[in-house]
Amino acid sequence: MKPVLVVEDSPTQAAEIAFVLEESGFQVTVAESGPDALPLLASTRFEALVLDVILPRMSGFELCQMVRTALAPSTPVLLLTTLNDPADILRGLECGANAYMNKPWEPERLVALLNRMIADAPWLGTSIDAEGIGGTRASRLAHQYLSSVIDHYTKRGDGRGLAQSHAALQRSEEMFALAAIGANDGLWDWDLDSDLFNTTPRWKELVDVPADSPSHPAQWLDRIHPADRERVEVELQAHLAGQLNQFENAHRVLRHDGRSRWVLVRGKSVRNSSGEAHRIAGSLTDISEYKAIEERLLRSTAEFNAFLRLFPDLFLHLDSEGTLLTRHGGAGSETALPLFTGVPIHEALPAAAARIWKREVQRVTASRQTAAFTFAVPVEDERWTYSVRLSPVPDNGLVAVVHRQACRRSRHARGDAHGGDLNCESMDGGPAALGKAGGAD
Repeated sequence: MKPVLVVEDSPTQAAEIAFVLEESGFQVTVAESGPDALPLLASTRFEALVLDVILPRMSGFELCQMVRTALAPSTPVLLLTTLNDPADILRGLECGANAYMNKPWEPERLVALLNRMIADAPWLGTSIDAEGIGGTRASRLAHQYLSSVIDHYTKRGDGRGLAQSHAALQRSEEMFALAAIGANDGLWDWDLDSDLFNTTPRWKELVDVPADSPSHPAQWLDRIHPADRERVEVELQAHLAGQLNQFENAHRVLRHDGRSRWVLVRGKSVRNSSGEAHRIAGSLTDISEYKAIEERLLRSTAEFNAFLRLFPDLFLHLDSEGTLLTRHGGAGSETALPLFTGVPIHEALPAAAARIWKREVQRVTASRQTAAFTFAVPVEDERWTYSVRLSPVPDNGLVAVVHRQACRRSRHARGDAHGGDLNCESMDGGPAALGKAGGAD
């Protein structure tokens, strides 16, 4: 569950937003005003904030400014409002919001935007420069404003919607140009009817073309890495055909020196009265540093997983309910454990062992303390006994190290399920005096 704070003075609007977000996996807290939100922000870590602008006692702009400068500087902020004048988007830029959406809003679009904001938060900066405008946040907010204003006007049913949408587009272009000042993204605008293509100097720098050369889409498309180009073109055409709400693609572009740079391209099309895309504008962001970090992490993870596979013990990663997420190890022997990714361990084991696992998972999850226990699984004429160390990890999940010991019944063992002395030997060759198999339940 992703905790989100919604600040909305209309109970009806607040309930509707909360219902949509909770259905999509968010944990929603509602405040009716800025002063009501302040103690919540001081005591709780939220992954995103959804702020109305017209609020009692404190506007959403003022609350956003306080959040950005002191209360939660790195928390993504979405302004959700009926205001759609260019002056309002400028205030949104100045207060440090990450996105701007007009009412009435669409549930799918609200959920998608919040998910993207949360996913981008760790590596896309949210700080504002001295003039209040700049960076990835500024250009994205301008894009979001453009699309929200166009959607708002084209949906009007009074016959004036299309004309007003063109006027809104002109105003949005002015704000788009303003946001481009000092932006770290390369911004682009493509008139599909005339094939006129305009870019900022930063866009040309990122695709490695001369600053004084005429702008053209081929400067970007022809430089896309051959392994990525088909995927980019397919997704771009899908967006222009209306199959994707937004164009967003990460790929490599080739430089003159033969090296490549990872970029993230985002775009949003504008459609005419027939629903055909006749214009698309967007941004180009250098994500090479992020991809380098990602590749190092993947490489380190692969090396670590290969290392774990050398061990006879099992290394398990579980969620807080005991569901198996990943498993490693167990080299050189059969585990005799029917464990499957995505299945709670206690649901895959015999009843006695299942009760032990379920009890210990609940205990460790509640106490956040490491526990040690044993359990047994019958395999033909043997009982495999396992010793376990179960520990909590910071993501609210659990890790378990499972050591296997093979125990064979003695000839004089009783015939009941738990009777008989067991001759146990550790899988690494050392003896183990366990008495009866399994842990006490």
